[in-house]
Amino acid sequence: MNNVNVINNAGKDINVTVNKNDDKIEIVIDLTNKDFKLPNNLKAGDVFKDNDGEEYILLHFLPNRDAAVLKKGSLKSMKFGSDNNYNGCNIDKYLCEEYLSELERKFGKNNIVEHEVDLLSLDGEDDYGKITRKVSILTLDEYRHNKKAIKNYINEWLWLCTPDSTPNGCSFGGVRCVNSRGYVYYVWYDDCGAVRPRFVLSSSIFES
Repeated sequence: MNNVNVINNAGKDINVTVNKNDDKIEIVIDLTNKDFKLPNNLKAGDVFKDNDGEEYILLHFLPNRDAAVLKKGSLKSMKFGSDNNYNGCNIDKYLCEEYLSELERKFGKNNIVEHEVDLLSLDGEDDYGKITRKVSILTLDEYRHNKKAIKNYINEWLWLCTPDSTPNGCSFGGVRCVNSRGYVYYVWYDDCGAVRPRFVLSSSIFES
């Protein structure tokens, strides 16, 4: 197959994406929502919509007024990965590659702010370290700290990214999750659970 060179002369606010699937080439042209705005009177637990009608829960504001946000409904159900390390697992790759471009289209590329994801295990092992992402899923600590804001919107079991232990501990298999009643327990990494994206919106997205 010959190479295809796509030149975007429509301006920086137009996203042009080329997807190759077997012998087919798909060219997607999206207008970024750089002017998307939210009311500045939102508070923890409030639900808001993007321009496509998708719903999100505002978890809390950071000291600089950036906002931590969780998708109200799940994206899909999928296996965690080949072990319990979130860094590079199936969910991490899906969110950072396919789903992130969708978020940037909805809210504007510069409005999705990087955040730190602490992969400290339940038993205190830290060999998975900390990673930086623009979109992830909740850690166990984030779930605990934000449970009041999201407890009324849990209706299926969903993944957390906190491992039970690590190879330096006693296991690389168990991953923390939340069941449909809001209880925290664990499942094995090759089970299937719901993915609920967590990300941070820039303070600039709120109306002054």
